[in-house]
Amino acid sequence: TWLALGSIYDASGKDNYLANGKAQGFGQSFGCGFSIDLKGNDAYLCKEGLGHARSHDFGLAVLFDRDGDDMYATSEMRPCFATENGVSIFLEGDGKDRYSGTPGLITDSNGTQSISVFADINGPDAYGWGMENGAARLHSNGGVAVDIETKTNLSPTLNIGPPPTPGSQPMPSIDVLDSLFDSAARSMGKVRIESVYRLVAIGVPAVESIVLRRLANLSDHELQLLGEMILAIGPDARNLIALRVADTEDKKAANALQICLDFGFNEAGAVIIQALQRPALQRLAAKGAGDFNNPLAVSELMALCSKTDSELVVNSLRSLKRFADPQSSGTAQALLDSPNRQIRNAAILLLSSFTTPAMSSAAIYLREPEIRKARIGCEIYAALGSADALNELGKALTDPRPGVRIQALVGLAGRCPIEFRGKFVELRNDFEPQVRSIAILLDPGR
Repeated sequence: TWLALGSIYDASGKDNYLANGKAQGFGQSFGCGFSIDLKGNDAYLCKEGLGHARSHDFGLAVLFDRDGDDMYATSEMRPCFATENGVSIFLEGDGKDRYSGTPGLITDSNGTQSISVFADINGPDAYGWGMENGAARLHSNGGVAVDIETKTNLSPTLNIGPPPTPGSQPMPSIDVLDSLFDSAARSMGKVRIESVYRLVAIGVPAVESIVLRRLANLSDHELQLLGEMILAIGPDARNLIALRVADTEDKKAANALQICLDFGFNEAGAVIIQALQRPALQRLAAKGAGDFNNPLAVSELMALCSKTDSELVVNSLRSLKRFADPQSSGTAQALLDSPNRQIRNAAILLLSSFTTPAMSSAAIYLREPEIRKARIGCEIYAALGSADALNELGKALTDPRPGVRIQALVGLAGRCPIEFRGKFVELRNDFEPQVRSIAILLDPGR
């Protein structure tokens, strides 16, 4: 979690890793999580997901298993998954490995790209869905996954041919349809893929039936399965699930919106305004409004920034960053002094989209006698990152207040203008020990 560091290292042995969640390579809110295992046939299980190189909100997550026949299972079914500016790295070496779902995915709703890199270097491997042994995938959301096969050919159990044509099979009875869907949700490997293929072949009628009868009660991995079906079937299915975002039943609307967010179905842009106006959907709608490219959402998001729900405000600010509408600069300025760190950070990032008001606000805050406010000025300059902003930040290296000097060091690390690099290095001998300790750790750049 916030600014934390956690790691586990195991050199050998047959190990069973069991956790409810937030483990086995998990990083969140500038925190880092590392899971390293060098040898042995290991089993990794996260009952509630949030593991297996799972990052969120500027977190770093790394899972490295060098050797052994390993099994990875999590309810989230997304090994190496990054969200909200997270960085996820999953490296698996030699061995016959099994994965519960599609690796190398990201989901973003705030305008800054997450990073997800998955690599299985060798061995006959099996995936629940969306990846094959010996294949490489660049997912539409930007995640990268590669399975390098050097010893054996593709497993014949997964060689089931190309995906079917949607609508090529008639609608079966409700019992048969539910049995297919449940089989796909419970199974892995060939059984799951064959079940999904049959559902895709039925096409829009299958999606319509499941949505009308079961949408409100679907679990997270069932929602993922339904999203995969919709993605494979095409525009008619995407429109169908987008319309459900306006469903009068909150749970149905929320699950429909979650699918649209996870799979990038922009068709939901037509109904996102209504979702932003519904209290039960506001957090989720504010989180994804920036992805749906409906400019009418800007005024709604600005209004939500006045709420007392901090998560709602942060989500709204991050979506406003995607739109970069000049009228939202005032909203960002109003929240720069928020006592909530996450709101403040999101406001600074939004304001950095607008050079003139950002430079003006940074100068005003840096002149404030209160150190906390002066540091906010430094953070605004750092977020802008322009030549003019970095020059102003360089001047803060000589500020008499240690906290301001520290903030200037952090903002200039790796990109300090040439004329200020000497002062940057001099602070390694500053009379304040905290300033010295920070300056020693940072490099001004080359």
